[in-house]
Amino acid sequence: MSVQELAYLAGILDSEGSVMIKRSVYRMKNDCINPTYTPRVQVKMSDERPLLMFKQIFKGYLNKAGKIYSGDRSFKSNKILYVYGAEHQIAYNILFQLLPYLIIKKEQAKLALGIYSLKQTHQRYVKGIRYSIPYPKELFNKMHESYIQVKKLNGSRYLENVWKI
Repeated sequence: MSVQELAYLAGILDSEGSVMIKRSVYRMKNDCINPTYTPRVQVKMSDERPLLMFKQIFKGYLNKAGKIYSGDRSFKSNKILYVYGAEHQIAYNILFQLLPYLIIKKEQAKLALGIYSLKQTHQRYVKGIRYSIPYPKELFNKMHESYIQVKKLNGSRYLENVWKI
């Protein structure tokens, strides 16, 4: 992949995309005391072509989200909104390759890459099978702080509802 393609995709991610850390409590229902934190990348656009580039180069998913609609008092459009997204290893690969070219979303990308690295240091494998084991408190606190920082950088208004163990 050329430097120009990487820079172009980084520009798309900077302007039209989101770099997030997804927090899931699903593990807590089954076998663990901690929620999981996962890097996530999402880009929404009315032009499908750049999103097809993301999908062809990095994999991930591409969906139609429906027609663009802004509300009762604003204009209605017949344009279709497309959504590209990736999580886990695919999001890590995207962020790792685009990090040198990101400007606006660089801090979020660094924090999401850090989450993935922290998770990799903690996984336990036995005969090739990955087992879920609770995170040590220090590791969980680092992951949670990264999650909070990304939410702040993304301008979230819902930080008061985020709890800590």
